[in-house]
Amino acid sequence: MNKKPVASIDQRLFGSHLGRFWQELLRNSGQFPIGIIFIEALREGWQYLAKPDLYVLIPSAFVQAYWLTLKADRPPFQRFLGNLLAPALYSLGEMAIEGLVFFESPHHTVYWLFAFFVGTFQALQSSKAIWFNRLLLVLENIVRALILFAIYAIFETYINPTQTISILSFFGDPSHVLIGLVALTLGLSTGLADVSARNYMAVLRQTANQLKIYSEWLLGRDLLGRALNNPESMLLTRQERTILFMDIRGFTRWSEVRAPEEVASLLNVYYCMIEQVFDRHQVIKYKFTADEVMAVFISAEDALLAARELRLQAENALQKKMIWEPVLAFTPGRWWKDCWGVKIFDFMM
Repeated sequence: MNKKPVASIDQRLFGSHLGRFWQELLRNSGQFPIGIIFIEALREGWQYLAKPDLYVLIPSAFVQAYWLTLKADRPPFQRFLGNLLAPALYSLGEMAIEGLVFFESPHHTVYWLFAFFVGTFQALQSSKAIWFNRLLLVLENIVRALILFAIYAIFETYINPTQTISILSFFGDPSHVLIGLVALTLGLSTGLADVSARNYMAVLRQTANQLKIYSEWLLGRDLLGRALNNPESMLLTRQERTILFMDIRGFTRWSEVRAPEEVASLLNVYYCMIEQVFDRHQVIKYKFTADEVMAVFISAEDALLAARELRLQAENALQKKMIWEPVLAFTPGRWWKDCWGVKIFDFMM
């Protein structure tokens, strides 16, 4: 049976790449292409499915959504260009087939116009002025809501050309005015709701990130992640785990005749080295007490691999600071292994 992929803490807070891709596609990159599909399908019927237009338009939207979510913190100018990627690919593909006749269709030109405004508003939202970013977010939502009105107006030019000779004749129909006002109002209300939702989400993520840090101090990253994905893993059960102990022989005698700054400098180097090693192994939790280190591992094999690497890295990190001799001592338990001076103790929990 295939197990469900385990989501990391960061994925829970900020979403997975796949989730961000679908959000970008449905909320931005795919919106105007959906309107184009309906216009073309209603005008041409089932024959539209046999034309290459559809099979150029959809991949273009997918490519843009993928590019915009591939790197979340893109610079503003790249964000702007990213919003022009789909119309550019669509235009190039269609021009290779139809030539410049492609731009005679108003919805093709308007596609570029909406992409330009959305890209501009997104790029400018990197401002340090919070009120300005919120204003741009509202304007961006208004532009998105007006996509519906623009698609409707363009379709009217095809089926009812007499009412779309000029702007005045178009808005002479009260139903057109109604649709325009409703779209504008919905865009404004959606924008204000989006501002509120993003503010709330920012506070929620900041709070959750702080709680994550505190929880990792207590449980460790691996154990915390497994507990969130499977709460039953925190129930009291009998599990076999391996504890690794490590300290520096002669550290107390060495530190007694050294300045506090020198001792702190050595411990900083020591701690950083250990954390880098533990990041590469499946450690459940670890704890520092002066020069002493205690780490809990899922398996004895991974503890041994970590112990070998710790000894090598510790020698390199400390040989310039002091003469380092690892502790070699017997720890009673079910069994123990001397891994070049690093003690590993296997126990049941």
